[in-house]
This record gives sequence, structure tokens and C-alpha cells, in this order.
Amino acid sequence: MYKILLNYFFILLLLGDGVSYSQSFRIVGQVVNATTQPVEFMDVYLTTSTASNMPHTYTDSLGNFTLQAVRGSYTLTLAEFGKEKYSQVITLTQDLNLGQLTVDEGVMLDSITITAKKKLIERKVDRLVFHVENSVAASGGDALDALKATPSVRVKNDKIAVAGKSNVSILVDDKIIVLSGDELNQFLKGIASDNIAQIEVMTIPPSKYSAEGDGGMINILLKKTTQHSWSNTSRTAYTQATYPSTSFGNSFNYQKGKFSLLVDASVRQTKTIYTNDIHYYYPKEHWQSEIYDRVNNFGFASIVNFGYDISDKHNISFQYLGNNDMPKTKERGITAIYKKEDQSLSKTLASINNTVNNNGNHSFTAGLSTKLDTLGKKYTIDVDYLLSSSDKNNKQTTQEIREDNAQDIVTLLTNSNVQRINNLATQIDFELPYAWATWEFGGKISFTKINSGIDIETAEELKPVNRQEDQFTFRENTQALYFSGAKSWGEKWQVKAGLRAESTQNKGNSTRMHQTNTSKNIKLFPTLYVSYKWNDMHDISLKYSRRIQRPSYKNLNPARWYLNTTSYAEGNPFLQPAFTTALELSHSFKNRLYTTVSLSQVKDGFGQLTTHNEEHNFQKFTQLNYYSAHIINYNLYATIDLFHWWTTAFEFNTFYTETKTNTTYLKPKYSGWGAYFIATTTLTLNPAKTLIAEISYEQDFASEYIGTRMSANANVTAGIKLFLLDKKLQCALNANNIFGTDQAMLSNTTQHIFQTFKQYYDTQYIRFSLSYSFGNKNITVKQQNTSNEEEKGRVN
Repeated sequence: MYKILLNYFFILLLLGDGVSYSQSFRIVGQVVNATTQPVEFMDVYLTTSTASNMPHTYTDSLGNFTLQAVRGSYTLTLAEFGKEKYSQVITLTQDLNLGQLTVDEGVMLDSITITAKKKLIERKVDRLVFHVENSVAASGGDALDALKATPSVRVKNDKIAVAGKSNVSILVDDKIIVLSGDELNQFLKGIASDNIAQIEVMTIPPSKYSAEGDGGMINILLKKTTQHSWSNTSRTAYTQATYPSTSFGNSFNYQKGKFSLLVDASVRQTKTIYTNDIHYYYPKEHWQSEIYDRVNNFGFASIVNFGYDISDKHNISFQYLGNNDMPKTKERGITAIYKKEDQSLSKTLASINNTVNNNGNHSFTAGLSTKLDTLGKKYTIDVDYLLSSSDKNNKQTTQEIREDNAQDIVTLLTNSNVQRINNLATQIDFELPYAWATWEFGGKISFTKINSGIDIETAEELKPVNRQEDQFTFRENTQALYFSGAKSWGEKWQVKAGLRAESTQNKGNSTRMHQTNTSKNIKLFPTLYVSYKWNDMHDISLKYSRRIQRPSYKNLNPARWYLNTTSYAEGNPFLQPAFTTALELSHSFKNRLYTTVSLSQVKDGFGQLTTHNEEHNFQKFTQLNYYSAHIINYNLYATIDLFHWWTTAFEFNTFYTETKTNTTYLKPKYSGWGAYFIATTTLTLNPAKTLIAEISYEQDFASEYIGTRMSANANVTAGIKLFLLDKKLQCALNANNIFGTDQAMLSNTTQHIFQTFKQYYDTQYIRFSLSYSFGNKNITVKQQNTSNEEEKGRVN
């Protein structure tokens, strides 16, 4: 496989170099101000004395710009608010790198300096970009809080979805996080929202990224430090929900000359609750369970990153991302069992659970970046290692109280689960921009090993001790190659197409089941983007992709985890990946109104089902490939500037699903609708723009998806941010679920048993946060990007 990769890259590189001569050429540069800070959203255009409708663009968040034009002489102009800031005559005979161009940002009008309003939302051909640092709602929180404020992203009960689609892959600085479930949530809670610059939402990701995740990808981009400077930011937050929680953190950045350093550390002490009201309606009995969890957690997270420029072309870097969490859960549960015939109480199960977890995630990345020329051609090599560990110990005491005066039965249950995940991955990426097209290609090799051990012991009066043990080992090796090309025709058309090939070999072994499962496959995943700029007001784009959703490692583990003496969860080593084909049509009006219609087809869909054993009085939560589906989704997003100080954003999303199942537990066919609506208003309350307020209303309408119905629910949030001391000190106050209406009931029917679940995740809270920054802008830090982490989406 290594030889194939090397030969493939070498051939493509030769092909790329062989087409460097073209009738049109690229112009690149960077716009900075007098203090060498990048200037964003600057107009950049070419003019001649004879031609009109010349190339035009804007600088990005780093001040960079790219133009394309045929051979000839031009005037390059930089402008802001229609006022010319810089001009230069150029003669274009080959690709041209203009380097840094210095401008004066301010526009002086009657002694008043007007600066550009920072964008909150930005649309690109293959993604939506949310500028977190310009959001009030995300201030003082963590990455999950920032995702909650991101358009098209839903975070409900700590589950992340994009525009109605679940199974989303999470990236940090373009590198996939190989975690899921609780481990992923703990990882994201370890990243302060104040350290996030942007969040990119890709409903149909390019071929460069893994084909994992039918719900697309979310890329969290950490802040970069400006050149020739150092800075330090200290932060703290106090959250009052049912119980108080606190967090503290400090980030230090330094960059000078060839050396850069970033050190960030944070600690958090949280205390939260979780409740669940469950009803099972059996033919002869009605079970009513009330669960109350209180979770105390102490967590620590850190980032260490340094880089060094070996030369003008070569840069090496190293990054460590890590967190440790030690949640302790005390659960009290009571289950009342009623006779169906007369609703009389038959018996009661009262249980106490004490669970202690010790979770750790540690990621190490070493990278080499090499520039092939001054016009953007480069390749990067990353080597990554991930170690994830989870030790979970639970002790349960259940007392069965019978109403017929029979002797009470006390059951003691001890449940231990240990999991270790090791992932080693290496990736190489080439970027070859030319005047006539831009090419990208590369590959990845990944080796994953999981060891899981479970030990269950039950003791009941007058009965011998029952013990279950299992060791589950799982190995997964993946090799991937990708290739993509992008080309523009004038200012109207843009096309980007790519193909990714992934080969996977799996092997799982369970000592309890005395069996070994193996599988091998090679799959192709094409992507296509076509964008057409109708005029200055209308843009249309069409996207197509095929993606895969692999089971998480936890879902493949056949070992049992007892929730109480009457219910347990277990994985399925025979679970197969699901495949999704998606087609998406989008329209943009004045970059203010965005509408998207998408069609998706899911094959071999999998998920958790509740099965019942009435004879032995227990419920089992298991994973199965049990459905195929067709989904149509409509999304509308609009922003309106009512006044220069008042901006309102609206989002409406609705979907319709038709599902066929292949299990006797469910009906053969289902269909249903779902929808939600979000309105967010942002108010700038003073001319200095140092006092900003935000209020949001979110409404979920009643919905149905694959036979599961969800009741309507709503959420109202509000926040205010204050800047002091020349904006070095930021104060933010945020309130979530103000009216306590963010709670829904889920219901479905399995094996002809109707069941309901009403869960609450302690979402009603007030958070006050402070952040203070200081430093010297005359010297710098370069923040490092991590690399591996593709498998992090499946660890739990």
C-alpha cells in the first residue's frame, strides 16, 4: 500500500508540473494594516482602460486573496467602502505573488473612523462558515456551546446534528476526532469557545476528508496568533443550573522569527442532573420508572503546540491535545409495576447506583509542511497517535418490594468496564493551484486497536453468585486515496469534483461468545459541486456525494452493561456500515437568504432498538441494521439588518422520511414529518460597539422519524456581552432554557409494546464569564493544526 501511495503521488505531481503553462495566470497576495495585522473583507479587483466586468474578490480572514486573469497589463486596486486604499500597475506574463500589501484600514469621514462590520455567517461553495468570535451566545462557554449557536447545527441532549441529519463527524483544525458519545462530548467541553475562531459546516464534504458520517462534517478552527507578538488570555465562568459549576483557563501564545508556541490549560468542576420518566405498556402490566441522576465531574484539558520554520519552505510542528475527566454518578431509580386489569400495584423496584468513571483522551501530532513554490503549491505530512481510555465501575443495590406481603428480595450487582483505544495514522496531502485549475490529492493509512473488558457479578439472597466476564478485541486498518480538481469559468461558473477510495479490514474477537468476526471491503465515494453565479443577487449550487456511516466501537462490543437489574445494553459484533447517497440544491439571494433542498437515500441503516422479554421481566437495548430510508429536507436561513445596530437571523428546517424496516420488532413501513424554527436577534447597544445583546427563540414541532415520535418543545436563550479596558476585558452573561420548556417526550412501539421516555438534561441555567487578554503585538504565535483523528468519531 505504501508503494502504491508513493507512486500515485509521484505520477500526479509530475502531471501537475507538466501543465503549469496556461493562457491565464494567478495573482496572489496578502493585505495587512500598519501593524501587520491581516485585513479582512477588503475589495480586490483588476481594471483596464478598455475592458469591463474584470476579476474581483475579497480578502479572507488572514488577509489573503487570489485573482485569475489572462496575459496583459492591469491596475490592481484595493478598496474599502468604495474608497480606494491602494493601487498598483502590474504586467501579467506568469503567475504572480505580490507578497504583503500594506493599507490604512480606517475611512475618515468628518473625523469619524468607520470600520467594517464583522461577518457572523459566510457561505462558500462547499461549506458554511460561522465566525464564533463575533457571537454573543458562544461567549464564555465551550465548544458544545459554540456549536449550539452555529446555524444549521442542532445540539439537543448533547447529540449533534446538521440540518436534521445525525451521525456528524467532528474535526478540529481539519483533523477528524476519533471519539463519539460521552467521550466526544467531554473532549469538546475541554475546548473553550473563546479559543475558537470559526466553525465550518459541510453538509457534503469534499473528497479530501474522510467519507465517514452521513450527516456531513463540522470543522472547528482554533484561533491563530498574529505574527510578531505574544499574548495571554485568562478566563473563568460560573454556571448556575440545578447546582453550580465553575471553570478556569489560561492560554499563552508566543511567536517570533521561526519559533512558535501555544500552551492552554483549563480545569472545570461541574455538578449536573439527568432525569428520565419511562413507561412500558405491556399487555398485562404497566411499568413506570423514574430515574434521577446527579453527576459530579472534575475535568482537566490542555493544548501544547509548537512549530519551527526550518527554512522559508519547510515547517515542522508538534501538538498535544488531551483531557481527563472523572465523573461520579449517583442514581436513584424507582419502578412501579401495576396490573393492567385493575391498575393495582403489583411490586416496586427501588435501586441505588453509584458509578465512578475515569476517562482520558490524549492525541499527539507531528507534522511537516513544505511549500513547492510561492503561489500556494505545497504538501503536508502528518503522523498522529491517539490513546483513549475509559474505566467505568458501577455498584447497584436493588430492592424488590412485593405487595402480596412476600419477602423482599435484595439484589447486589457490580459492573466494571475497561476500554483502551490506540490509533496510529499518517496522512499526506498535496495542494497544486494553477491558473486553469486547482488540484488536490493525497492518502491516509490508519491502524486502530481496541481492547475492552467487562466483569459483571450479581448476588441475590438464597442464590449463588452469578458472574459474567468478557474480553473483546477489535482491530481496524484503513487505507484511503483521494483526488479532486476545481475550476472556474469566468465569474459565473465553478466546478469541483473528487473521488475517494477507502479500503477497510476489520477483525473482532469475543471470549464470551467464542467467535471471531472478520470483514474486508473497498468502497468508492464520489463528490461533485457545481456553482453558478446568475447575477449580483442570485447564486445557485448543486452538490452530490456518497458517504458511509461505520458503527462506533462501543456498538460493536457484545459485552453487556447493566442499567439496572431489569435492563441492560449490549453491542452487536455483526453490525454493518450504512451508506448514504445525497443530492443537494441550494440558492442564495444577496448573500442574505439561503434555501437548500436535499434528497438522501440510506441503505443498511442501523440504530438502537428496545426489545422486551416479558417472561423474565427485563428490557434489552441492542444495535441492529434494521432499515432503509428516503429523506427529503428543506432548509431556509435568512439574515436581516433592520438597522445598523439591529440584526435578526431566521432558520427554518423541515423533513419528510419514508422508511422500510427488515425486523419483526417493528412495522414494515413508516413515514413522518418533522420541523424546527429558530429566530435570533443581535443588538449593538452603544456607538462604541462595546455592549452587545442577543436573544434567541427555538421551536421544535412534533415530529416522527422511523417510528419514533417526539413531542413539541421550545427554548428561549438570551445573552449580553460587555467589553472594557480597550476591549481587553470581556464580560458575558448568558441564560439558557429560560422558561424551562426545553424538554420533549419520545414514544415508539417495539414488539407491539408502547413505550415513552421523557428526559431532562439540566439545560436551564445562567452563565457568567470573564476573559482578560494582554500582550505585545510586536512579536507572535502560530497555532498548530492537528492531523489524525479520523477514528475519533467512533470511539464510544
